[in-house]
Amino acid sequence: GPGILRDFARERLDGFVAGYGTGGTITGAGEMLKLARPDIKIAVTEPDGAALLSGKPWAPHKIQGWSPDFIPEVLNRDVYDLIVPVTDVQARDTARELAMKEGIFCGISGGGSFAAALEVAKTLAPGSVVLAMIADTGERYLSTFLFEGIMEVLKENIDAGKIKTVCETFTDGWKPDNAQKNMEQCLTSTGNKVDAVLAENDGMASGVVAALTAQGMSGI
Repeated sequence: GPGILRDFARERLDGFVAGYGTGGTITGAGEMLKLARPDIKIAVTEPDGAALLSGKPWAPHKIQGWSPDFIPEVLNRDVYDLIVPVTDVQARDTARELAMKEGIFCGISGGGSFAAALEVAKTLAPGSVVLAMIADTGERYLSTFLFEGIMEVLKENIDAGKIKTVCETFTDGWKPDNAQKNMEQCLTSTGNKVDAVLAENDGMASGVVAALTAQGMSGI
């Protein structure tokens, strides 16, 4: 709460959106925001298939960290103005869109929060500012639903021309111990204009990340 208010001091903030696990974030931040800015619209989001706050029965879902099979006592159900359910696929696909279009590499729940924020924005006046809580990075989800079929998705985007400049670690000569050097050469040859990197294993990915970090690039 206080951190958000500091960041938005003298700035417009019309909405705040977050999911809930323990209920601490939506409750703590929501109460502080409502106290400082009573007109702000606060939305809580939850999995459509486990929408307990919406009065539906709980069922297993794939948005990790969200919606246990009970409503936590700490959750202040008076702090939010509306509930915005999102599906597992909606959360996953929005997380992928954030990575591909904005360079924001977040987890499934972050995609869910952003998807809900997009829905909230549709209900507000043009020019409104909505803040979505993105809790963690996508690095924790490499073996999960978030990356299921991801290579096919990337190749489809490449074939469709949505992703134009690609560095592939499958190319002859790329090895884990010199992946950083190879990536640096790829960046140099393209003038740092790379839309995607296809890395075939963790060793390759580590070298790629090191090269991007050295160039001050947080995501592509």
